[in-house]
Amino acid sequence: MEALKLSFSLKTTTKTCYRFEHREGAELTTLYLKKSQVDSAGIDPNKGIAITIEQEEK
Repeated sequence: MEALKLSFSLKTTTKTCYRFEHREGAELTTLYLKKSQVDSAGIDPNKGIAITIEQEEK
């Protein structure tokens, strides 16, 4: 099974969310994550995040 891995950097914060961006050439992907979820997972948003996407098996 193939997987897609993307690295995101912190772009900005809102009152309740962190906004992360992944840019590849002219393509831009934006991901909003709740601050409470990121903080409770012990993730430092300033270091960026890595997302792995796989097809769901049913």
